[in-house]
Amino acid sequence: MDKLYSILNCTPNDLLAWTPNPKQKLEDTHPLTRLKNQNTDLNWQDTIKTIPLDQLSGIVKIINTHKSKK
Repeated sequence: MDKLYSILNCTPNDLLAWTPNPKQKLEDTHPLTRLKNQNTDLNWQDTIKTIPLDQLSGIVKIINTHKSKK
């Protein structure tokens, strides 16, 4: 798993999301709560699929500019 996170430059929370069972109450301090999807309105995969290729290249430039500033 470490190699996967290293290659993708991410953490488990970036790849995994936990959906609480409404019938089972967990304390807010339970470790699973850190995996709860915090941004339910953002579905970047579907959004990217709808962007025309010419506009997508502009988005890639913005991301690369942001990455180079780090």
